[in-house]
Amino acid sequence: MKLKLFLVASLVLLIGCDVIEQKTERKTEEVFISQVVYSPGIHSSRLSPGITLGGDITLNVTNVNVPEKWNTVFTCQHGGFVVDSKAIYNFAAKHVGKTVTCVYDEIYMIEIDHDTDKIKSCTLNDRNFVGLKLEDGSNVLQEGEKW
Repeated sequence: MKLKLFLVASLVLLIGCDVIEQKTERKTEEVFISQVVYSPGIHSSRLSPGITLGGDITLNVTNVNVPEKWNTVFTCQHGGFVVDSKAIYNFAAKHVGKTVTCVYDEIYMIEIDHDTDKIKSCTLNDRNFVGLKLEDGSNVLQEGEKW
């Protein structure tokens, strides 16, 4: 994703435009909690023999680390999305099959012409999940988010 953004920004700069990223004001939308999926972390190591081009015997070590995942699957008017957050998972596990209010930011890529300082294009690039707003007025936030 970052490489794609870098390439697009580089190309646009070469043709005389600036590209800026702009967040909208916080938005809300009703979402359906489809399912929760926990995947435990995995760590494993393995020794395996090998032979160098010179004929020497070696031992190779292979380590695999996969972090645990706390995924919640939501369905909404845009299709669906998955959030990897333990706090959201803990809430959603008790409310699968219910509808809640999702809070998110839309992130737009805005292309501005150097010569005229006018907007050439404005494209929705991403939606940033912030958290859930509950009927009782309480909030369940993604780690690191505030409102």
